Amino acid sequence: MDDSIKKGLKQLHDKFRSLWIVVLIGMILLIVIAYILHHFQILDNEPVVNPLDADKVSLVVIVLIVLVMFFIKRSYLVMSKIIEKSKKYSADFNNAEFAFLSASNENHTKFASAVLYINKLYLRIWFMADVIVIIAFVNFILAPFINTFLIYSFVGLYSIISNYPSIKLYQKLFTYINS
Repeated sequence: MDDSIKKGLKQLHDKFRSLWIVVLIGMILLIVIAYILHHFQILDNEPVVNPLDADKVSLVVIVLIVLVMFFIKRSYLVMSKIIEKSKKYSADFNNAEFAFLSASNENHTKFASAVLYINKLYLRIWFMADVIVIIAFVNFILAPFINTFLIYSFVGLYSIISNYPSIKLYQKLFTYINS
């Protein structure tokens, strides 16, 4: 891997990492808002719905989302599966993101398509982690118990933090395709 490709991978990673940071900050802000609502007792302490029913529904939905996230990560974020599934995607080499790759090199084309596929999977996983925190927030609004909200929010935060976009994945993918 030459220096121009390393630099291009770093720029690609930095852009995607910035998006991850924005999603994480949004989740943290939602948690802070809920804590402020609880701390200053802005919400009525009387639940709108039955708290046990709300917790059951929230728990089932959150567990299903976590299972889907786990399935995606374990089944589709594997190098062989990435290469296989990324054939559907065509990379736009006029795009500045892939300027460091050669459009005439077949391996570079495969790599760019695989990067688009990986980014799409990560965006889905991040979206699901964000949905977990949103479900926890809605549950908190309907049945204002901060402990339940914090537990569900921790699951969402853990999900996004554990799916941090590592540059090593791009490097490993590039090496895998070019070997």
